Amino acid sequence: MKTIPLGTGKVSWFGGPADTGVGPQEALSAIDPADLNEWWFRRIFLSAGRYDNGKGLARNLDPNAYYCAMRFAYGSFAGVPGEILPGLTREQVRRGIFLVEANGKAVPAQAADWGPNTDTGRLIDCSPGLLKALGLTTDGEANVTFVG
Repeated sequence: MKTIPLGTGKVSWFGGPADTGVGPQEALSAIDPADLNEWWFRRIFLSAGRYDNGKGLARNLDPNAYYCAMRFAYGSFAGVPGEILPGLTREQVRRGIFLVEANGKAVPAQAADWGPNTDTGRLIDCSPGLLKALGLTTDGEANVTFVG
């Protein structure tokens, strides 16, 4: 098992029905429609059937589940400025755990998407539930470690 410290940085939230920053038909980079047949992925969604050919997955994320987005360095994202986890495959990232720590709490999360945009200056986007569990709001700071 690999443990890779990813650093400390600002956070924000994404995903779920209230996220108007993603389109109603927006897909996710780390989860494919066929993945919803497997509990590991299905458990972070509101409804496994509420999407159309992989579109709409972002707004169907359960805001109370623990998921995240970082600038993972796999496939078409390799070599993009600000990337993290070079040398790991997409599958390793998708099945790994991201331990997010703040305010004396540590909460495990799974990868759901790729982001945040480097223009935001943020390290990680988290589910609303993950931020709540950590006692954080947008632009609060968290430490992130990959375990996979």
